[in-house]
Amino acid sequence: MVNYLPSQIGFSAIKITPLHSNIPLGGYYVRYSEGVHDDIFVRTIYLAANEEIFIIACDLLGLYGHIINRLRKRITQRTGVKEKNILICSLHNHSAPDTIGLEGIKGYLKDTLRVDWFQKIEEKIINSAVLAKKNANYGKIGVKTKFLDMTEKLIINRRHPRQPINYPLFVFGISNETALKASIIHYACHGTTLNRDNRLISAEYPGYLIRKVEKNFAPHFSMYLNGPCGDINPYLFPTQWDFNKINFDYYFKGDFGNYNALCSYEHTQRIGERLADHAISLLQHISTNEITNINVYTRKIEIPIEFNAPHMKFMDKLSTLLIKQGILRLLRAYNRSNVSYFSFIEKNKKMYVQTEIQLIKINNNILIVAIPAEVFHEIGEELLAQSPIKNTIIVCLANDWIGYVFPLKECKYGGYEVFGVPNLAGILAGTIIKNTILSMYKQLSD
Repeated sequence: MVNYLPSQIGFSAIKITPLHSNIPLGGYYVRYSEGVHDDIFVRTIYLAANEEIFIIACDLLGLYGHIINRLRKRITQRTGVKEKNILICSLHNHSAPDTIGLEGIKGYLKDTLRVDWFQKIEEKIINSAVLAKKNANYGKIGVKTKFLDMTEKLIINRRHPRQPINYPLFVFGISNETALKASIIHYACHGTTLNRDNRLISAEYPGYLIRKVEKNFAPHFSMYLNGPCGDINPYLFPTQWDFNKINFDYYFKGDFGNYNALCSYEHTQRIGERLADHAISLLQHISTNEITNINVYTRKIEIPIEFNAPHMKFMDKLSTLLIKQGILRLLRAYNRSNVSYFSFIEKNKKMYVQTEIQLIKINNNILIVAIPAEVFHEIGEELLAQSPIKNTIIVCLANDWIGYVFPLKECKYGGYEVFGVPNLAGILAGTIIKNTILSMYKQLSD
C-alpha cells in the first residue's frame, strides 16, 4: 500500500473560456456564441489519506463516458491517482460550448462536436488535476447542511410546480490549522437561468455563487457540484408574483418557451448570490477534521433500453417506435454521429447502454454518490433518505451523460424528458440506477 502524507488537500481552477466566438452552444437548440459575459472554468479538488481522489467540476453541459475514460487514463498517467478514484462532472451549463451535440438534427447524422476545442479543454482538465495535486498541503474538511425555504423562490419543479422540493443545500469547508481555505457548495438546479436566445458564454448562476463566496473569504477557492436537477429549474417568475395564482400550464406545457422567455442575467445573479449568502453563513460556523480514510466503490451497469410504458400517448408511441427503436439502431450501426458517443451494446437482439456508478466515502460521515445522468429530484431525495451515511450528496452528470433518469411513475405524465430526444437510455434507467446504488450502500459497512 502506498503511504501518503496525512490529510492532504489541494485545489486548482483553470479558465476554459474559448478564445474566439462562433462556437456552438450546448442545450436548447443549435446556436453560436457571439462573445463572453463571464469566464467558465474547470475546478479540481485533490484529497488524500489512505487513498487519493480527484473531484473535477466543469462549467459544461455534460461529458460522455468515452471522453471521461480517456481523461481518467491520462490523468492517472500524469498523477498516479487511480482511474476509478477520479470523479469528473459537469454543472449542466446551457451557456457553454456544446459538448453533447444532440441539439440539432445534424448531431444525429454526423459528428458535429468541435475537435479542436475538445483537445484544448481536455488538456486543461488534465492540467487542473496535475496542479491540484502539486498544490496539496495539510488540510481538514467539515460539512454543514440547510434546507432552503421554498418561499425564497430559487428553484421550482417544472413538471409538478406545486410539489415541494426537499433537497438540502450542502456546504463543505476546507481549512488548514489557521484559516478556511476552500469550499464545495452543492445544490440541485438546472443551469438554465439564461435562455435559448442568449449568445454569450457564461458560467450561469454557479459563476455568481462562486465569485461571491471567493470574494467574501479571499484568498479562497470554491467549487460547485450540481445535484439531482433533472426536473428542477431555476425559479424565474417575478418574485412579487403570487405563487398560488400563477398559470403553470401556460408556462410549462409544450416546449417551455413561455417560461424560458423569463430568463435573464438578473435572475442568474439573484439565484447565484442568494445561494452564496446561505453558503457564507454556514461556512462561518463550520468545524473541520482531518481526513483519516477514503474509500471508493464503482460498479459498471448495463441498462436495457426500453421505451414502451403504460398510459403512453399515441404520439409518444409513434416517436418511440420510429425514432428510438428504429433509427437509434441505424445510427449506432452507422457510427458517424454524436449518438455513437453513447456506450451502446447489443445482446440477443436487445440494446443496452453501459455506464458507471461511483461512490466516494470520506471519514465515514461524508458520501459522494456520482450518477451519470440528469436525475429527477425524487430519486435523489430517496437515495439521501436511505443512505447509511449522514452527509450524502448526489452528484449528477458525473463520469458520463446518458440523459434523463426518473421514477417509472413519471411515464404517465409524458414529456420530453421521458419520451423525447434527451432520453436515449429508456424508461428503466432510473429504477436500475437507484437499485444499484441501494445495493452498493450495503458495501459501505463491509
